[in-house]
Amino acid sequence: MLIYADLDENVPPHQALRLVSALIRANKSYDLLVLPNRTHSAAGDGYTIKRTWDYFIEHLLQCEPVFDVAVEAKPAARL
Repeated sequence: MLIYADLDENVPPHQALRLVSALIRANKSYDLLVLPNRTHSAAGDGYTIKRTWDYFIEHLLQCEPVFDVAVEAKPAARL
């Protein structure tokens, strides 16, 4: 599973699309989650966390994830 935020300051769009292109050329399956108007910090958003866990549940445990649950992520504490 690839997760890409289109405003990511660490991975420019062309790099993410190059990876997708390489996977296609290699005839490899992939799943892509695009997060519009989000930066690299979107990895800590509740939606992204929920989708990641749903993916693990479905593909690693081979179970049906619960779809009507929302995850609320709390901001990290500052030291």
